[in-house]
Amino acid sequence: MTGLALLDWAIIAVSLFNTIVLLWLGLIVLLNADLRNSGVLLMGGGLLLGAAFFITHTAILGQSLSFNYDGLNFWWQSGWLPVTAAPYVWYVVILWFSGFWNRPHSPLFRRHALWLSLATLIGVVLLLWMIFANPIPAFESIIALDLAKTPSLFGIPIVFVAAPLLMVSCIGLSIDALLHPAPSSQPAVAIGRQRARPWLLGTSGLLLAVSVLVCYFVARVLGQSERAGLFSIRADSIGWFDLALSLLIAVGNLALGQAIVTYEVFTGRILPRRRLNRQWRIVLLIALVLAVIVSWSILLQLRLIYGLLLTVVMAVAMVAVYSWRTFEEHEALIRQLRPFVGSHRTLTRALSLSQDGASRAQELLDATCHDVLNTNRGLLLPLGPFASLAGAALAYPKAVTPLVPPVPASLEDGPVLLSTEAVQTYHWAIPLWAERGLIGALFLSKKTDGGLYSQEEIDIAQASGERIIDMLVSETMTERLLKLQRKRTTASRVVDLATRRTLHDEVLPTLHDAILQISALPGGSDALPALTNVHQQISDLIRVSLVPLQASKQADLVAELRALIAHEFPAAFERVDWQITDRPLPPLDPLAKDVLVNAVREFVRNAALHARSKNGDPLHLTLEIQARDALYIHVEDNGIGIDHVPPADSPGHNGLALHRTLLNIVGGECYVEPRPERGTRATIILPWQSIAEPD
Repeated sequence: MTGLALLDWAIIAVSLFNTIVLLWLGLIVLLNADLRNSGVLLMGGGLLLGAAFFITHTAILGQSLSFNYDGLNFWWQSGWLPVTAAPYVWYVVILWFSGFWNRPHSPLFRRHALWLSLATLIGVVLLLWMIFANPIPAFESIIALDLAKTPSLFGIPIVFVAAPLLMVSCIGLSIDALLHPAPSSQPAVAIGRQRARPWLLGTSGLLLAVSVLVCYFVARVLGQSERAGLFSIRADSIGWFDLALSLLIAVGNLALGQAIVTYEVFTGRILPRRRLNRQWRIVLLIALVLAVIVSWSILLQLRLIYGLLLTVVMAVAMVAVYSWRTFEEHEALIRQLRPFVGSHRTLTRALSLSQDGASRAQELLDATCHDVLNTNRGLLLPLGPFASLAGAALAYPKAVTPLVPPVPASLEDGPVLLSTEAVQTYHWAIPLWAERGLIGALFLSKKTDGGLYSQEEIDIAQASGERIIDMLVSETMTERLLKLQRKRTTASRVVDLATRRTLHDEVLPTLHDAILQISALPGGSDALPALTNVHQQISDLIRVSLVPLQASKQADLVAELRALIAHEFPAAFERVDWQITDRPLPPLDPLAKDVLVNAVREFVRNAALHARSKNGDPLHLTLEIQARDALYIHVEDNGIGIDHVPPADSPGHNGLALHRTLLNIVGGECYVEPRPERGTRATIILPWQSIAEPD
């Protein structure tokens, strides 16, 4: 080491930082690749080679503290393998990135075919020579300038000339390939590569500067060693030179990492992922902190237990930070998706016709485009079997007559990039699927910040679009079914009234005349009681059924319930108490009102049939109607209690289940519970939006 504490600490820290960053990037490329083709494997392997070099570099720095020649020789000779192989791998990866093998007859192929062959030949020969012949002089031979046993050319070791020249050539050729790429057959991939190219050019430029400086340093060392010996070069000068090279490589690693995680050009994915970008920032923080602290502990030569404890504490702290950031990102994602995971109250909106059925869908589309995707324009177009049910296309921002683009023929294969030109309205078309096939398309313009859509954003957009179309179809079908049910109910009432009118206006008078005629005939007294009984039954039936129907036409719910108790249960209870709210009730939707009245009838009927005790105690009924945040109706009796309700298979229990289901359909709920003192209490709760009559 140089003997300067601050300089030594900086050299080790930067070397550790480069080790962590390159190791993480290499593993990310290999583990996150969609298709591990040769280009992905080469890129991941090249990054791991870079990490291996800095592992040897850090080990050499650590060995020099104790000046152990055995350890120095091992790491010194091992470090030349990744140094020689990494530039060649970088050149091959850049050729793959630039489309060298995609279009064999492109200008790029003709431009670099010969150079690639020469670089491959020289690189393979040089690596095999290093592995099997060991032409690299030992570290102590370098110090003693004993290079007699090393293969040399004009007194200069061949490996010290061939490796730097191969390094400079490969990096220079990679820059040329980046400046003259072949056209890509996939527009989305072309956009990502175009935006990643400046970062890769920056990385290649920094690597070229490092290669040139290495060549200069080797030439200078060899030149001075012939005149004055190696020890004429000051240790601090070597240290500063080493720090400068490591810093240049560190900046190049940052640029390369930005290209990998922001555009994922080396993982085989068409679209990048935001999650990987966030993890990249966390890894940089972890690498910086660990490099600073661990290098400080190495420089101070702390005891092994202290270094181990320090590493454990730092690892736990970093895991905690990573977990915290992951939790925060999860909470932010849930906040963005809350409009989609909450209840859409489809039945409630269908019953309340005053609300626009498409307004909720428009809100969800606006939330998707503005809060999640950050896009300028969006268009949701229903297609296929659901097009007639979902309705017209929805646009963001909301437009009266949105401009509908043509649907691309290849939409079923996945998201389609429509255009890369800024003047085009929509740049992406995303297919929307259901069990029955393609149900729609979501068109998106470019992002507000001009960036690329991430894979998570495309997935969220696809899921949101499918949810919106499903919601529109559900609302439309529910509304149509309810309208049909209203028509059928109305028709049934009309037929029922017509039947009763016929009985009242035609059958009863005819039957009455027949009774009079039979009573005037001799011997007709035997049939007279039977006819009179039939006449009385029909009269009672018309009287009992017509009164609730007339009351049901009233707008007042309380009046209808009073008429219900008075005419259907006139002698069932010794006393009926009414507790009515002072707040006037709004007009109720006819369907919800029928469900409500029939549920109250069921509770009162159960009380009349099952609540009376055997000892003949008076049976009292209390009906309480409260108008608060919702409509509350309580039906109470002082009978024998809920423990004596008939079993589950009895008609009374089935009736309760039926009315509970009907109340749930219209957005309400009901439950039955025993009273603390005695008897049973049934409660009905209906939100106002479920029962309000549409304007």
